[in-house]
Amino acid sequence: MKFSEPLSRLKLLIKAFLEDKNGSTPAEYAIMASLIAVTVLFIANQVGQTSRRSISETAGAVLEVTNASSPSAPSSEQENTAPKGGDRFERAP
Repeated sequence: MKFSEPLSRLKLLIKAFLEDKNGSTPAEYAIMASLIAVTVLFIANQVGQTSRRSISETAGAVLEVTNASSPSAPSSEQENTAPKGGDRFERAP
């Protein structure tokens, strides 16, 4: 066995390994994983924004309905017409 024979054989094995296109390399898996992660983050961000907008609109509608159905605060004129001194009835002169 010559010294160059194992080296040429090793060369052929490395060349065959590099030219082999069957299966994914770790770099391809890393690229796929990063693309999946970016996609998941994008979708989560969109869902979060949509949810926040929907909740804000719902809260606004609830406040609008609540404010419309509750009696308003008495105006200053209404406050001045209240009897003074705790009297509930006016006394006849």
